[in-house]
Amino acid sequence: FYNKAHYQLKVNASKNYRIPTFNDLYWNPGGNLNLTPEKSYQFDMNNGLKFRKGHINLSTYYISIDDMIRWVPTNTGFWEAQNTHKVSIYGAEFNFGVHSKINMHTFSLSGNYAFTKSINNDNNKQLTYTPLHKANMQVQYQYKNFSVTPSYVHVGNVFTTSSNDKQSQIDGYGLLDLTLSQKIYWGKNRFTISFHMKNIVNKVYM
Repeated sequence: FYNKAHYQLKVNASKNYRIPTFNDLYWNPGGNLNLTPEKSYQFDMNNGLKFRKGHINLSTYYISIDDMIRWVPTNTGFWEAQNTHKVSIYGAEFNFGVHSKINMHTFSLSGNYAFTKSINNDNNKQLTYTPLHKANMQVQYQYKNFSVTPSYVHVGNVFTTSSNDKQSQIDGYGLLDLTLSQKIYWGKNRFTISFHMKNIVNKVYM
């Protein structure tokens, strides 16, 4: 597993500029002709370690945004495109993957975790509808051309108001899905038949 380990470091810095899209400006209802372009400075660093049968990756980042364009709910019942004056976004993302093959049996495991702190600098609160934690994991077993893949995703708590008060918090949730797939070869053509079952434990979430 540890033979031929390979480490890679990537560093990126950029200045970005984004104008409002046609939907941001003209979607009815919710478009906003008074939007100003979004400007940002971004820095991120990526650490990657690859092995013979897997990989590990850790990324960290920081973004400073002026006039961030966001769609937010209004008191009238629909969502509207608005500028958020100053926003700081920082966090980390970790992902991994391992796999092993024994004769015609293949096993693999992969996962991802993201920590995202998105702060409105005007009140030092987390942006609405932005979870602090998100994670997912997937396991796959494959025999010849048939595979079974259960997967799990977790989304953390979010706030629906800029004050981040307890009454505006929506609880996090976790969902379990299952996919069955069969590859079929017909001459030079390849087809895949898949059967997907979503939220197989019937989790109630908002």
